Amino acid sequence: MKFNRILLVVVSLALMLFALAGCGKDAAQDSQKKLNVVATTTMLTDLVKEIGGDHVSVQGLMGPGVDPHLYQASAGDVTTMSKADVVVYNGIHLEGKMGSIFDNLTKQNKATIRVSDAIDPATLLDFDEEDGVKTKDPSYLVRCS
Repeated sequence: MKFNRILLVVVSLALMLFALAGCGKDAAQDSQKKLNVVATTTMLTDLVKEIGGDHVSVQGLMGPGVDPHLYQASAGDVTTMSKADVVVYNGIHLEGKMGSIFDNLTKQNKATIRVSDAIDPATLLDFDEEDGVKTKDPSYLVRCS
């Protein structure tokens, strides 16, 4: 079941990247232009590079060893994401301090991929945040085997 969801995410990401790479004005120009993708974490950066291959140019926001829960995007990061063709992020509060940025990108019709959309919500645990709002457990990766 978990493998099927992961496979669904990978296939969906690949299809979206190739579909967006195919959008353009000139076939000769398209063959030379790579899809500009920004990924939040190193794991997602590696995933997009593997899936997109020579068709994508990938920039990761967070370097190795950075805690995505605590990461605060700089103005330069926001500009980088705004200029990208696609922004790939985990979701489920992993990039906890960047939620409003992703909301704004979505409102601007920026192509975004929230990888956690493929996770069955029934597998996540509820917990209370500091402000008393119920949300889902972001530590689902710990339970993967």
